[in-house]
Amino acid sequence: GQDKNMCSLNSVLQLLQNIPEFLTELQGWRDTSAIINELIKIFCQRNKTSQTSALEVRRLLALATNQPLNTGVQNDTVELFGYILDHTPSRLFCFDICYDYGFDINQASASASACPSCNMLPSSKSSSDKFLKLSLPAAGSFHLEDLIKEHFSSQRQLDHRQCIPCQEENPSSPSYPIKEQCKILTHPEYLLIQILRMNFERGKTVKNSSPIL
Repeated sequence: GQDKNMCSLNSVLQLLQNIPEFLTELQGWRDTSAIINELIKIFCQRNKTSQTSALEVRRLLALATNQPLNTGVQNDTVELFGYILDHTPSRLFCFDICYDYGFDINQASASASACPSCNMLPSSKSSSDKFLKLSLPAAGSFHLEDLIKEHFSSQRQLDHRQCIPCQEENPSSPSYPIKEQCKILTHPEYLLIQILRMNFERGKTVKNSSPIL
């Protein structure tokens, strides 16, 4: 119903209320936005026996994102949580990553996939993120540690990539495909991990309910 909290919003609030550093910083952000003030109000009630509604947080998020309530858009925990983190001056959850590029191990010549515009070979690029997104296999029971190891040991084949020196978009050669591998350069004290639990089957989105130990 309209007066109930969504499961995704509940999970975000429960996570944040168990991070002491975030709660301390939050008090310093008072009056910076209506959403921040409402979050402070909710967390001040967390140790009381009466139930607390996050309906006002939902309403404010709907206004800020220009999305009406209960459309499904706000049900994505990362979109919801990401918006909150993007509007709070906290580095508690930010980590730096880099992507290393290479060629298929069976390639004949590395120079075959050099950028046609500047003739430079693929080089690593770096960026910053707040979530580590892990794909969940379609079936079976899995350990979170194994999913993390698989994420960083696997290489993704690219159809195209942007050349870092000249910014041109280069298609990947069928004979010499470019491989991308992710690495974490620096990590925060709290690493937020999202398990991607949705599969696409016959044009429809289906939840993947495989258990994670």
